[in-house]
Amino acid sequence: MSDIPSVDPLVPCVSIVVPVLNKADTIGPLLDSLLAQDYPKERYEIIVVDNGSSDGTPHLLKRYPVRLVEEAQRRSSYAARNRSIEISRGALIAFIDSDCPAAPGWLRALVAPWAAPVYGAFAGRIVAYQPRTPVERFQVHKRAVDNWIALQDPYLPYVTTANVAYRRRVFERVGLFNPGLRSGGDCDLAWRMQKQTAYQIAFQFQALVYHRHRKTVWEPYRQYESYGKGVAHLELLHPHLYDRHPHRPGSPTWRRILQFVKRVVLGEHPTWMRAKARLDAIALSCLEGVAKIAFDRGIRTGRRDRSRTLTIDPSPDQ
Repeated sequence: MSDIPSVDPLVPCVSIVVPVLNKADTIGPLLDSLLAQDYPKERYEIIVVDNGSSDGTPHLLKRYPVRLVEEAQRRSSYAARNRSIEISRGALIAFIDSDCPAAPGWLRALVAPWAAPVYGAFAGRIVAYQPRTPVERFQVHKRAVDNWIALQDPYLPYVTTANVAYRRRVFERVGLFNPGLRSGGDCDLAWRMQKQTAYQIAFQFQALVYHRHRKTVWEPYRQYESYGKGVAHLELLHPHLYDRHPHRPGSPTWRRILQFVKRVVLGEHPTWMRAKARLDAIALSCLEGVAKIAFDRGIRTGRRDRSRTLTIDPSPDQ
């Protein structure tokens, strides 16, 4: 590891990056929240990277004072983020998702530790909107998108791209996001940063963004399947990952189904599932089973296709 260069203690210039794909219903509130930040206007820019939207998103974006670019060669949020990094001007590059409006003081709080040279990444809290459906309540309990939980990872801390900023120097040192990853690119980048440099991650409790959880059963299924594929890919990129962070191979689907049936028939619901309505408790049990089946299926699928889709970093795993 080489020494970290000194940094300018003044307020940094920030490039805020938003990858988007068919989010005409949520991108407006997100951009409104970014334009309303209590941060010097001349010190940040907003870059929106359209990844092939077909729902009118590009037309809507023309109403906003943002830098709009396209990533049409590859349908990947990580490829879209890489495109924005290449054209960005900020000393810090902040990432936020297209359905996650930010609190007014988000950016100022996020970059507050900028003057401390030990930090290469700056992360904040991701707070769920008030859940109204069993699907949303299930995801709140699972804490699927939670930077504080991610920072407790037994292998190495990581943070999600829904609320994080990186020094430009990090990308110059360790490279960009791996576009071959369907999920887990945020883990991979954070781990490469910590393995190849002396940089650490700063967590800012006051840097808030608000996440809209999925509302239909099919959306969490696809989400957890994608997580499973990400796990399979990460274990190839980081060979020693599960020496300290063991993960069992995907369980047979029939076993998951039997576990679910037992819980429903015998009423063996965990405490968080003791909803007022029995129907609601059953729905939550179903979602737990759906998530596990999808995750295991994703692992098995990911292990089959990872050699074709990934670019392997030849640097030794640590």
